[in-house]
Parts: sequence; C-alpha cells; structure tokens
Amino acid sequence: MGDFLGTLIPRPLHHRLKRQDHKLIAADMEHCTIMFVCLSPSATERSSSLPLETFNLINDVFARLDSVVDKFGYFKYHHVSDTYVICCPRTSHPFHVPDCPIEYREVSSKTMFLLASAMFREVEKFRSISGQVLWAKAGIACGSMAGAVVGTHRRFYCLFGDAINTSARMCHYSEENKVLCTEEFRRNFPPDCGIHFVRRPEMQIKGKGAMSTYFIELGGRYQQKEFSKNTGALQLRRFSQPYVHMDSPTSSGVLEIDDPISAWVEAEEIVSAVDGEHKVDERDAVFLSESMEEKFLIRQYPANLRQVLLGSISCTGMLFIVFFNISQLRFFNEDEAALLRKHIFFAETLGCTMFLLLSFYAVYIYFSASSLEHLEHALQVRAMNRLESWKVMYVFGHLLQFGIMFYCLSWTRTTGWCLSYWPMVAWINLQQTNVSTRWLRRTVVITCPAVFMMSAVLWPNGIRALLMLHVISACYSYLIVRVHQLTERTTWVSQQNHKLEYDAIVGVINDLFPRDVVQEVVANREVAPTYRRAVVLRLDLCDYTRLAVGLQPLEVAKLIHQIYSKFDQTLPDQDIFKLDTIGDEYICAGWLEGGKERDMCSNMFALADTMLSILSAYNFKHKTAVSCRIGIATGFCVAGTMGKLQPRFHIMGEVMDKAVEMQREARPGSVLCSRDFMDILRIR
Repeated sequence: MGDFLGTLIPRPLHHRLKRQDHKLIAADMEHCTIMFVCLSPSATERSSSLPLETFNLINDVFARLDSVVDKFGYFKYHHVSDTYVICCPRTSHPFHVPDCPIEYREVSSKTMFLLASAMFREVEKFRSISGQVLWAKAGIACGSMAGAVVGTHRRFYCLFGDAINTSARMCHYSEENKVLCTEEFRRNFPPDCGIHFVRRPEMQIKGKGAMSTYFIELGGRYQQKEFSKNTGALQLRRFSQPYVHMDSPTSSGVLEIDDPISAWVEAEEIVSAVDGEHKVDERDAVFLSESMEEKFLIRQYPANLRQVLLGSISCTGMLFIVFFNISQLRFFNEDEAALLRKHIFFAETLGCTMFLLLSFYAVYIYFSASSLEHLEHALQVRAMNRLESWKVMYVFGHLLQFGIMFYCLSWTRTTGWCLSYWPMVAWINLQQTNVSTRWLRRTVVITCPAVFMMSAVLWPNGIRALLMLHVISACYSYLIVRVHQLTERTTWVSQQNHKLEYDAIVGVINDLFPRDVVQEVVANREVAPTYRRAVVLRLDLCDYTRLAVGLQPLEVAKLIHQIYSKFDQTLPDQDIFKLDTIGDEYICAGWLEGGKERDMCSNMFALADTMLSILSAYNFKHKTAVSCRIGIATGFCVAGTMGKLQPRFHIMGEVMDKAVEMQREARPGSVLCSRDFMDILRIR
C-alpha cells in the first residue's frame, strides 16, 4: 500500500498526510523545470460519443508514458484529459536542494528535453479510435515554484508558480512533435551543449504578453550516453525549509514564517524518533518507555495469563512428585532417620503448600479477568499489576524452594533423580510463566553463588554434578527468556508500526478516492472504468495567471489553501466528492443514481452558491478581489483511475466537456448551468 500511495503523493510528504492534520504543507523550490505534453486532438475526438474507448486509449498511452518517466527518474505531476505534466526531481522533494544547483539546472533541463523526445516516440506507436496515428507536442518552462498539499479533503500535492502557467502556454502554442520553451529555459544551456534552439518570431501569449520562445532540436553530435555520466548532478540533499501554518498571519502581503529547524523532519527521521520511543533495554528486555511497556503487557495479558496458569499447575504437580519420591527413599524410612525425616518433611510441606497457594491464586487471577479488552484502563492496570505481583511471588517461591532443595540435599547427600531433575523443571517453569528477565536475572545471581558454595562443602562428585546442572539450567533459562522477551517486544513493535502505517495509508486513500470505490482501490490498486451518470461542478479562479505573476509561489499556495479548505469543509456532509484540484481549478462530482437526481443537483447548486459566499467573505476579510467562474453540467461519463503513476480518479465523457464549456462561458462571480441540469431541478 505504501508503494501505491507513493505513486499518488511524493514520499517525503507521506508522514505529514498520515497525521491527518489540516495545516498547509508547503515549501519554496528554486531551479525547477516543468513540461506539459498534450496529445493530438484525434486522441479525444470521440470522448463524448465513445467515452469508454477514449478512456482506455488515453489510459494505455499514459501508462506507457508513465514507464518512460519512471525510467528517467522524473516526477509525474498529474494528467488530465489529454494533457500530461512532468517535473524535474526537485519538485517531488520539496524539502531538499540540489548538491550543485548550477549543474542541476543544466542536467535537468537536458534530461527534460530527452524525456520529451522519448515520449514523442512512444505516442507515435498508438492510433486514435478513428485510426489516425497519434502525436504529441510539449512546452517547457523553468523557475521558482512552491510545492504544497492544500485543502482539508482529497489533499493532493500541487505545484504553484508562474512557471506552471507559462509551461502550459508553451504547450498550447507548440506544434506537432516539437518542444517549445522560454528564453529563461534556453539560458540553462551552454553554447556547446549539443542542443539547438530555433527562435520563433515574438508572439503574444495569453496572460503573458509578448514573449521570445524557441523550438528545441537535438544536435547530431549530442549522444544520450554522454549525458548519462552527469546524472549525479540530479542528487538532492535535505535542508531546513520554512513552512507555513494554515493560520499564518500576513502583514502587507508578506508571510511570517515559523522557525524551520524543528519544523520539517523527513520521514526517515520520524521513523527514528518512533524507534527511540519503542527502544527495548536489551539487558532487562523491557521497553525504555514505561507507557509503552504497560501497553505491551496489557496487550499480551491473555497469553501471559495462560502461561502462568499452565506453568503454576505443572510446577506444583512436579513438586508433589519430588516430595513423594523423596519419601520413598530407603534410608528415609529407617528409624535412625527420624530427625532427617522431620526436617525434610517440614521443608517439603512448606514448599508444596506455598506453590499450592500460588496455583490457587493463579486460578483466581485467570477467572477474575481473563481478558482486558472491555475493561476500563484503571481496571486493566490493576489486573496487570496483580499478574506481575504473582510473578514476583512465584520467583520468591522458587528461591525458597531452591533453598529447601539445598537444605534437603545437605541432609540426604543423595543424587536421586528427583533431586537431579528438580532444578531443570524449576527453571523450565520460570520460562513457561514468562517471568520478567530482570527478576530471572536476580534469581540466577542469588542462586548460583549459593550453588558454588555448596559444591565446595559437599564432596561427592554426584552432588557436584547436580549442582553444576543447576547452574547450567539457570544460565540457559535466563538466556532463553531474555531472547524470547526481546524478540516478543521487537516483533510486537514491528507489527504495531505496520498496522499504524497501513491504517494511516488507508486513511489517506480513503480521503483521496470517493467512498464507493475505496475498497476496489485498496484491493486492486486501481478502479476499472465504468459508465455512470454524474453531475459535475467546475470552478475556476479568474485572472489566475496575473495572480501567479504578482505573488510569490508560497503566497499563492497559501491563498489557494485558505480558499479551498473552506470549500472542502462543505463537502463531507453531502454525497458530493471533490474530484480534483489543478492549480486554480476546483472540480466536484456526484452520481445521479438511485432516484435521487434532483436532490443531488439541488445540493450541487447549493454548493456553488456557498462557494461564491465563501469567496465574498474571504475578499471582505483579506481586502482582496478574488473572483471565480462556476460551470455545472449533467450527463454520462466513464469513471476510473488512469495510468500507473498518479492514478487519480478521473471522469471522462460528455459531462466533463459540458462542464468545461459552462465554466468558460460563465461570467466572473456567477454560476452557469447546462440545460439538462436545469431540467432535473424543475422535476417535481
């Protein structure tokens, strides 16, 4: 799932999105290159009459282009309709800078042109529905940008800056199988770079005025293999980057930036911090964080309880067997052994009684709270502490029983099997009950010196062998329990991290896709194209090109974020979903199904009215003059995901064509609706 999310949003932004907060995630970037590639008109000539076939054709073309872009290591920004947008690697790492900025500009610019040439060759392998060979044209521009995740719902990664609009204009004015670029882009190349620039007559560009533009041609002596030696220039390194809060104040149009040192932390550093919280003390096999240890013990409580019950009963049973076999020794029943019999009987009775009581207590604990899932936290802690106190008493019981065994051994000086096997059984039971490594280590530290002291006093070799068996069993049990508990905790941490990661990714995917297709996305990582009837709203900010030129990219990102966040807050209570945000465009859709067509259209019209009110309130508060045009249309379409990289949920067909037409013809500050939409609203 993480790989799939990586195709939708750059990886350095994942950890921020998983936190599910609504702050603006944005950073300024210099030396960025962006390219728009547009397919020939024949690719979408029948999008209204044959939407499924057109959708599949565009999907196949874009999937092939995705493979080319991925091979070059560049960042696919987005695709919409017949347009495909690619950016240099810098734009997918907004919190990194190039190691060599000057060399990066030259190498990334050359690579972008080579990528365009490779994409042209791939597009020519396809034919339109009518049988015409497809072709493409491209426009390239460069400059400063801001990368930002805007809004509070369907928070796609967006780029802002004048270079984006300029690149789109270059693509619009380009020609078949040609790349048109700006003067600024041309200056990234030295004179002997092997790439030729053919100047076009100065022309008027919409929203830009008169511009000098150039067609790019590849020189004969320039070889792609020569360029491959310089790909190291595309390496990036992380840097401290200012970031902006959603509620950051402005003063005279200048953003106030917070302290960047602790603000931007890359995903790998956050993972390290999480690992620090989950770090396990290798000596005692416990979490360094007491709260994490408590959480782990509560989670493992049922399994520990079963181990305690089984270990306690088996240990008590084995102790009675040992007691019985000692009483069956021949010399134990002789008259001369009356004093010996009295001492051993008292000691063993004490040990058996103690472990019998511990077994009853373990049974009581088991039946009083066999699971903690449905208990309050205070009761959970109380039950867990009761179990841990039992384990401590169990350890002290074994210490006492070891003393009793040594006491009996000093009196009997025998090496019978009952005394030989008791140490091993005792340590195995300590393992079985999963006693904490800390207490087990203390038990070993206490008993082993006593064993060595007894081995110096008791001469028979058999007894010495018995005592050495005790030492070996103790050390072996300690190592086994320590390794087991370390493994248990590290495995649990890994499982918890994996679960949290999965839940966070699913949460982001739930936000990025409509509710009725999320399960299909999670299962198949795509949504198969299907025919549907929909109502679509397209909002476009007026004079966005002028706005992008007049403000810094980060300021544009903040403005869009503030406006679109207000739009997003009106969506969750309705069945309308945000389809996409592309620069200054905000697109919503809803399905006309289940006999609720009029209600859906009414909600969509109310949403458009709310959007106009939001913009009016924003202008009043911030003393601005931002306006928009809104177009609404209904009709049939094909809906599904498209491509391998950035597989966003798309709608293609007559409804999108009508919505675009309505939006373009609408006057600033107004809503223009299609005739079909108005007919549905008139239904009684």
